[in-house]
Amino acid sequence: MTAGFSAGPSPDPTTPTLVVSGLKAKLKKRVASLTSKVKVNLPGTTTQRATTKKGKKRKTWCKASKAVSKAGTYTLRCKLGKEGREDLRKKALKLTLWMTFKPTGGSAITKNRKSTLKRRR
Repeated sequence: MTAGFSAGPSPDPTTPTLVVSGLKAKLKKRVASLTSKVKVNLPGTTTQRATTKKGKKRKTWCKASKAVSKAGTYTLRCKLGKEGREDLRKKALKLTLWMTFKPTGGSAITKNRKSTLKRRR
């Protein structure tokens, strides 16, 4: 008796993929930044935004974008501005990080992660 196994269909190489890893926050006296690593399978543009939501309003604290010419793993870093650093002196910031990948000539895909930046004194 012989059994055959199929690996299933191969992923479509033209379907965009986005894998997020390595989320880190860096807090120093004059700099607060958020860094993530994103892995994409096509050329296009990657974007990272850090936001908070209060009621129905969403505030963007920082934003970074990078054009990528080929598949690979890329680092995105955005720095909080003066207002964000001042808010961190008062309270922790509960952020949602939105990572988006828009392949050249294709539809964008987005993933998000929650993160809390602890209060700085």
